[in-house]
Amino acid sequence: IRVAITRSEVEGESALSIAVPTVPLVDGDLYRARRSILERDFPVLNQRIVQGQQADIAHQLHLMTQENRERHEAEAARKAAAKEVSLESKVGGTKVIMMMRLCNATTEDQLPSEWVNIIKAPKKNQLDELQFAINDWKEDTQDPDIEFPARTSLLETIRLVNLHMADTNAIDTGLSPFTLSQPKGRVDRDHLSTYSALYGGGSAPSTADANALHRAVAIAPTAHHEAISMIRRLQIMCRLFGENNQDPYNQLGAFCSKYRSMEGQLDQIEMDQAKELLPTMIVRYVTLQCSRY
Repeated sequence: IRVAITRSEVEGESALSIAVPTVPLVDGDLYRARRSILERDFPVLNQRIVQGQQADIAHQLHLMTQENRERHEAEAARKAAAKEVSLESKVGGTKVIMMMRLCNATTEDQLPSEWVNIIKAPKKNQLDELQFAINDWKEDTQDPDIEFPARTSLLETIRLVNLHMADTNAIDTGLSPFTLSQPKGRVDRDHLSTYSALYGGGSAPSTADANALHRAVAIAPTAHHEAISMIRRLQIMCRLFGENNQDPYNQLGAFCSKYRSMEGQLDQIEMDQAKELLPTMIVRYVTLQCSRY
């Protein structure tokens, strides 16, 4: 600093007072050449390349995300298809065709959802599905409070579409009101426990217990109110045929109403020796008519 501010001559100027030389103008060609060399040696300095790389990365990330989503959707569809069980694989094509005829259905999609849910449900849940359906169906009758437990014998009848009597004397076969008797309390509870043990993964019941589950027991009514209840339960089960075939349901409902209105007159004309026979005869008549249908 001392040298810089010291004058070299008397009356002369110091070095600090010398004017700064003018900066030469930038040569455009030289600048572009220099920039090209820098971008070639250091690509990160090339903004066009950086922006292009960012766009490529974003595009590749989008493609990868879309591919993963499509793969997951395809896997979910495959698992759903594997879980979807066809009716034919459950009960056979013949049973499905029989049910379609009874329901006046032209395709499987027109079959009643209640029956489809029962068939496709796991074995351990089928009895519950039947009970849920019965509880819904009976709400539309004139006896919504009627007791109607779902039994395993009834489940087998519905599941296998064995709705017709084997012969005119086999009142314990098919969808017969003789098998739709009053709840039997302890017997029903024992059957339910055996069913849960058999299909719910509990202790294995004996072969005799398993056979008893699917064997229907026919009980003859001894009074008119018992006969009416049996026919009413048969009417409820006719809801199984769906909306396209309401004739059995409507006809049985009308028959129950007429039967109940004539109950007092029937009691008066009965003979003492046949007092318990008339309700059975009426229920048998209804059974034969329904089986022919």
